Amino acid sequence: MLTNKIAAILLFIVVIGSLSFNAPVNAAEQKSILVSAAVSLKNVLEQCQKCFEAKNPDVKIKFNFGGSGMLLNQIKSGAPIDLFISADIRDFEKIDAPAAKIIAEGYPKPFVGNELVFIVPKNSEAGPLAFEDLRMDALKKIAIGNPKTVPAGRYADEAIRASGRYEALREKLVLCENVRQVLDYVVRGEVDGGFVYRTDAMLVPEDEIRLAFAVSPDQHAPIVYGLGRLTAANNPELVERFVTFMAGPECREILTAAGFLLPKQ
Repeated sequence: MLTNKIAAILLFIVVIGSLSFNAPVNAAEQKSILVSAAVSLKNVLEQCQKCFEAKNPDVKIKFNFGGSGMLLNQIKSGAPIDLFISADIRDFEKIDAPAAKIIAEGYPKPFVGNELVFIVPKNSEAGPLAFEDLRMDALKKIAIGNPKTVPAGRYADEAIRASGRYEALREKLVLCENVRQVLDYVVRGEVDGGFVYRTDAMLVPEDEIRLAFAVSPDQHAPIVYGLGRLTAANNPELVERFVTFMAGPECREILTAAGFLLPKQ
Protein backbone atom coordinates (compact mmCIF):
# COMPACT_ATOMS: atom_id res chain seq x y z
CA MET A 1 0.00 0.00 0.00
CA LEU A 2 2.78 2.41 0.97
CA THR A 3 4.64 1.54 -2.21
CA ASN A 4 1.56 2.41 -4.29
CA LYS A 5 1.19 5.76 -2.56
CA ILE A 6 4.84 6.63 -3.17
CA ALA A 7 4.48 5.64 -6.82
CA ALA A 8 1.38 7.87 -7.17
CA ILE A 9 3.17 10.82 -5.58
CA LEU A 10 6.17 10.38 -7.85
CA LEU A 11 3.89 10.22 -10.92
CA PHE A 12 2.12 13.41 -9.82
CA ILE A 13 5.46 15.22 -9.43
CA VAL A 14 6.57 14.10 -12.89
CA VAL A 15 3.33 15.30 -14.50
CA ILE A 16 3.40 18.69 -12.78
CA GLY A 17 7.05 19.11 -13.62
CA SER A 18 6.34 18.29 -17.25
CA LEU A 19 3.54 20.87 -17.44
CA SER A 20 5.60 23.62 -15.86
CA PHE A 21 8.48 22.81 -18.17
CA ASN A 22 6.39 22.85 -21.33
CA ALA A 23 4.45 26.05 -20.57
CA PRO A 24 7.29 28.54 -21.16
CA VAL A 25 8.41 26.60 -24.23
CA ASN A 26 4.97 26.94 -25.84
CA ALA A 27 4.86 30.64 -24.96
CA ALA A 28 8.29 31.12 -26.46
CA GLU A 29 7.20 29.38 -29.66
CA GLN A 30 4.38 31.86 -30.24
CA LYS A 31 5.47 34.53 -32.70
CA SER A 32 3.90 37.92 -33.36
CA ILE A 33 3.67 40.54 -36.08
CA LEU A 34 2.91 44.22 -35.64
CA VAL A 35 0.42 45.83 -38.00
CA SER A 36 0.04 49.61 -38.28
CA ALA A 37 -3.40 50.29 -39.73
CA ALA A 38 -5.80 53.14 -40.41
CA VAL A 39 -8.15 53.55 -37.44
CA SER A 40 -11.18 53.22 -39.73
CA LEU A 41 -10.23 49.54 -40.06
CA LYS A 42 -10.06 48.87 -36.32
CA ASN A 43 -13.32 46.96 -35.90
CA VAL A 44 -12.96 44.72 -38.95
CA LEU A 45 -9.27 43.97 -38.45
CA GLU A 46 -9.86 42.94 -34.85
CA GLN A 47 -12.53 40.51 -36.10
CA CYS A 48 -10.13 39.16 -38.75
CA GLN A 49 -7.48 38.84 -36.04
CA LYS A 50 -9.71 36.57 -33.92
CA CYS A 51 -10.46 34.32 -36.88
CA PHE A 52 -6.80 34.13 -37.89
CA GLU A 53 -5.46 33.43 -34.40
CA ALA A 54 -8.07 30.70 -33.89
CA LYS A 55 -6.60 28.92 -36.92
CA ASN A 56 -3.00 29.91 -36.14
CA PRO A 57 -2.49 29.61 -32.38
CA ASP A 58 1.26 29.97 -32.86
CA VAL A 59 0.84 33.57 -34.07
CA LYS A 60 -0.23 36.75 -32.26
CA ILE A 61 -1.34 39.76 -34.31
CA LYS A 62 -0.65 43.08 -32.63
CA PHE A 63 -2.12 46.36 -33.90
CA ASN A 64 -1.13 50.00 -33.88
CA PHE A 65 -4.15 52.04 -35.02
CA GLY A 66 -4.18 55.73 -35.88
CA GLY A 67 -4.37 58.30 -38.64
CA SER A 68 -2.58 56.97 -41.73
CA GLY A 69 -0.33 60.02 -41.95
CA MET A 70 0.79 59.63 -38.35
CA LEU A 71 1.53 55.94 -38.92
CA LEU A 72 3.42 56.81 -42.09
CA ASN A 73 5.66 59.20 -40.17
CA GLN A 74 6.35 56.50 -37.58
CA ILE A 75 7.46 54.10 -40.31
CA LYS A 76 9.70 56.72 -41.91
CA SER A 77 11.25 57.28 -38.48
CA GLY A 78 12.16 53.61 -38.20
CA ALA A 79 9.30 52.13 -36.17
CA PRO A 80 9.54 48.31 -36.13
CA ILE A 81 6.39 47.67 -38.15
CA ASP A 82 5.80 44.48 -40.13
CA LEU A 83 2.73 45.47 -42.16
CA PHE A 84 1.25 48.88 -43.00
CA ILE A 85 -2.37 49.39 -44.08
CA SER A 86 -3.22 52.95 -45.09
CA ALA A 87 -6.60 54.46 -45.94
CA ASP A 88 -4.95 55.97 -49.03
CA ILE A 89 -2.76 53.77 -51.21
CA ARG A 90 -1.04 56.95 -52.41
CA ASP A 91 0.69 57.14 -49.01
CA PHE A 92 3.09 54.43 -50.14
CA GLU A 93 4.54 56.83 -52.69
CA LYS A 94 5.89 58.85 -49.76
CA ILE A 95 7.70 56.02 -47.98
CA ASP A 96 10.58 54.70 -50.06
CA ALA A 97 13.68 56.87 -50.22
CA PRO A 98 16.15 56.59 -53.12
CA ALA A 99 18.80 55.07 -50.87
CA ALA A 100 16.59 52.59 -49.02
CA LYS A 101 13.60 50.48 -50.02
CA ILE A 102 11.25 50.25 -47.05
CA ILE A 103 8.32 48.45 -48.71
CA ALA A 104 8.86 44.91 -49.98
CA GLU A 105 8.80 44.02 -53.65
CA GLY A 106 5.30 43.43 -55.01
CA TYR A 107 3.67 45.98 -52.71
CA PRO A 108 1.58 48.04 -52.15
CA LYS A 109 -1.55 46.11 -52.97
CA PRO A 110 -5.16 47.38 -52.95
CA PHE A 111 -6.98 46.18 -49.84
CA VAL A 112 -10.50 47.65 -49.76
CA GLY A 113 -12.45 50.68 -50.93
CA ASN A 114 -14.84 53.02 -49.14
CA GLU A 115 -17.24 55.91 -49.62
CA LEU A 116 -17.17 59.43 -48.17
CA VAL A 117 -20.34 60.75 -46.55
CA PHE A 118 -21.42 63.81 -44.60
CA ILE A 119 -23.15 63.22 -41.27
CA VAL A 120 -24.94 65.49 -38.81
CA PRO A 121 -26.14 64.96 -35.21
CA LYS A 122 -29.54 63.29 -35.09
CA ASN A 123 -31.19 66.38 -33.57
CA SER A 124 -29.69 68.71 -36.18
CA GLU A 125 -32.12 71.24 -37.62
CA ALA A 126 -29.85 72.01 -40.56
CA GLY A 127 -30.53 68.85 -42.49
CA PRO A 128 -28.27 69.48 -45.49
CA LEU A 129 -29.24 67.34 -48.43
CA ALA A 130 -26.48 68.23 -50.88
CA PHE A 131 -22.97 69.62 -50.99
CA GLU A 132 -24.11 73.17 -51.70
CA ASP A 133 -26.08 73.21 -48.45
CA LEU A 134 -22.85 73.24 -46.44
CA ARG A 135 -22.81 77.02 -46.82
CA MET A 136 -25.97 77.47 -44.77
CA ASP A 137 -25.64 79.47 -41.55
CA ALA A 138 -26.91 76.59 -39.42
CA LEU A 139 -23.68 74.74 -40.15
CA LYS A 140 -21.13 76.76 -38.21
CA LYS A 141 -18.63 73.97 -37.46
CA ILE A 142 -17.75 71.18 -39.88
CA ALA A 143 -15.35 68.47 -38.71
CA ILE A 144 -12.83 67.10 -41.17
CA GLY A 145 -9.69 65.03 -40.78
CA ASN A 146 -6.51 67.04 -41.16
CA PRO A 147 -5.80 66.71 -44.91
CA LYS A 148 -2.05 66.60 -44.24
CA THR A 149 -2.24 63.41 -42.20
CA VAL A 150 -5.73 61.91 -42.51
CA PRO A 151 -6.84 60.35 -45.82
CA ALA A 152 -10.54 60.89 -45.06
CA GLY A 153 -9.76 64.58 -44.60
CA ARG A 154 -7.71 64.57 -47.81
CA TYR A 155 -10.60 63.12 -49.79
CA ALA A 156 -13.00 65.64 -48.21
CA ASP A 157 -10.61 68.51 -48.93
CA GLU A 158 -10.39 67.41 -52.57
CA ALA A 159 -14.19 67.31 -52.80
CA ILE A 160 -14.58 70.76 -51.23
CA ARG A 161 -12.04 72.26 -53.60
CA ALA A 162 -13.58 70.49 -56.59
CA SER A 163 -16.93 72.02 -55.68
CA GLY A 164 -15.42 75.51 -55.78
CA ARG A 165 -16.57 76.20 -52.21
CA TYR A 166 -13.31 76.00 -50.29
CA GLU A 167 -13.07 79.71 -49.50
CA ALA A 168 -16.70 79.82 -48.39
CA LEU A 169 -16.22 76.86 -46.03
CA ARG A 170 -12.64 77.29 -44.83
CA GLU A 171 -13.51 79.16 -41.62
CA LYS A 172 -16.03 76.48 -40.67
CA LEU A 173 -13.60 73.57 -40.84
CA VAL A 174 -12.51 71.91 -37.59
CA LEU A 175 -9.42 69.75 -38.22
CA CYS A 176 -9.26 66.38 -36.46
CA GLU A 177 -6.48 63.86 -35.81
CA ASN A 178 -8.32 60.97 -37.46
CA VAL A 179 -11.69 60.04 -38.91
CA ARG A 180 -12.93 58.48 -35.66
CA GLN A 181 -12.43 61.81 -33.91
CA VAL A 182 -14.65 63.41 -36.54
CA LEU A 183 -17.27 60.78 -35.78
CA ASP A 184 -17.02 61.39 -32.03
CA TYR A 185 -17.37 65.16 -32.45
CA VAL A 186 -20.57 64.72 -34.47
CA VAL A 187 -22.04 62.15 -32.06
CA ARG A 188 -21.38 64.45 -29.09
CA GLY A 189 -22.80 67.46 -30.92
CA GLU A 190 -19.55 69.41 -30.66
CA VAL A 191 -19.78 70.22 -34.37
CA ASP A 192 -22.71 70.65 -36.74
CA GLY A 193 -21.54 67.99 -39.17
CA GLY A 194 -18.53 66.13 -40.46
CA PHE A 195 -17.01 64.08 -43.27
CA VAL A 196 -16.45 60.39 -42.47
CA TYR A 197 -16.35 57.10 -44.30
CA ARG A 198 -19.65 55.30 -44.77
CA THR A 199 -18.23 52.39 -42.75
CA ASP A 200 -17.67 54.70 -39.77
CA ALA A 201 -21.20 56.06 -39.99
CA MET A 202 -22.52 52.49 -39.95
CA LEU A 203 -20.94 51.93 -36.52
CA VAL A 204 -23.19 54.49 -34.82
CA PRO A 205 -26.88 53.87 -33.96
CA GLU A 206 -29.38 55.75 -36.09
CA ASP A 207 -30.65 57.63 -33.04
CA GLU A 208 -27.26 59.36 -32.65
CA ILE A 209 -26.41 60.63 -36.14
CA ARG A 210 -28.04 61.17 -39.51
CA LEU A 211 -26.40 60.58 -42.87
CA ALA A 212 -27.04 63.82 -44.73
CA PHE A 213 -25.57 62.93 -48.12
CA ALA A 214 -22.94 60.86 -49.88
CA VAL A 215 -20.09 62.70 -51.58
CA SER A 216 -19.89 62.00 -55.30
CA PRO A 217 -16.79 59.86 -56.05
CA ASP A 218 -16.18 62.14 -59.04
CA GLN A 219 -15.18 64.92 -56.64
CA HIS A 220 -12.16 63.20 -55.14
CA ALA A 221 -9.53 60.56 -55.87
CA PRO A 222 -10.73 56.95 -55.62
CA ILE A 223 -10.82 55.80 -52.00
CA VAL A 224 -8.50 52.82 -52.08
CA TYR A 225 -6.87 51.43 -48.95
CA GLY A 226 -3.45 49.92 -49.57
CA LEU A 227 -1.32 47.46 -47.68
CA GLY A 228 2.40 46.80 -47.79
CA ARG A 229 4.85 44.49 -46.06
CA LEU A 230 7.97 46.19 -44.82
CA THR A 231 11.31 44.85 -45.99
CA ALA A 232 12.48 44.89 -42.35
CA ALA A 233 9.63 42.63 -41.19
CA ASN A 234 10.94 40.18 -38.58
CA ASN A 235 8.99 37.27 -40.01
CA PRO A 236 7.95 37.85 -43.65
CA GLU A 237 6.36 34.40 -43.89
CA LEU A 238 3.92 35.17 -41.07
CA VAL A 239 3.06 38.53 -42.61
CA GLU A 240 2.33 36.85 -45.94
CA ARG A 241 0.21 34.27 -44.16
CA PHE A 242 -1.91 37.01 -42.58
CA VAL A 243 -2.17 38.99 -45.84
CA THR A 244 -3.36 35.85 -47.64
CA PHE A 245 -5.89 35.16 -44.89
CA MET A 246 -7.32 38.70 -45.13
CA ALA A 247 -7.91 38.14 -48.84
CA GLY A 248 -9.80 34.93 -48.08
CA PRO A 249 -13.54 34.33 -47.71
CA GLU A 250 -13.79 34.79 -43.92
CA CYS A 251 -12.28 38.26 -43.88
CA ARG A 252 -13.97 39.28 -47.11
CA GLU A 253 -17.32 38.50 -45.48
CA ILE A 254 -16.36 40.58 -42.43
CA LEU A 255 -15.28 43.50 -44.63
CA THR A 256 -18.37 43.52 -46.85
CA ALA A 257 -20.70 43.22 -43.83
CA ALA A 258 -19.06 46.36 -42.43
CA GLY A 259 -19.66 48.25 -45.69
CA PHE A 260 -16.21 48.11 -47.23
CA LEU A 261 -15.85 47.67 -50.99
CA LEU A 262 -13.69 44.83 -52.20
CA PRO A 263 -11.17 45.36 -55.00
CA LYS A 264 -11.67 43.45 -58.22
CA GLN A 265 -9.72 40.22 -58.34
